[in-house]
Amino acid sequence: MHGVISVSPFGCMPGRIAEAVITKRLEEDKHLFSRKGGRFWKANSRHLPLPFLALETDGNPLSQMVETKLDSFVMAAHRLKKELKNHSAKSGKS
Repeated sequence: MHGVISVSPFGCMPGRIAEAVITKRLEEDKHLFSRKGGRFWKANSRHLPLPFLALETDGNPLSQMVETKLDSFVMAAHRLKKELKNHSAKSGKS
């Protein structure tokens, strides 16, 4: 997993509750998302956050601000993927 996007209807209370729960889990339990015991996350928990984006939509085209947030999310996910790949390569050589 390289990131999480939560999409919900505008003003939807269950969507906002899900956003709060996901945010808390991603902050506190990030190391549990690793298949290899979480060593990478323990070492990089402050330096490299797991990308998360919560969007609310009313069905209209996305605004330029939302598109910018999506672009930022994708760049963060690519960065995380690169860091994970580098970590795996270093771990494999050790």
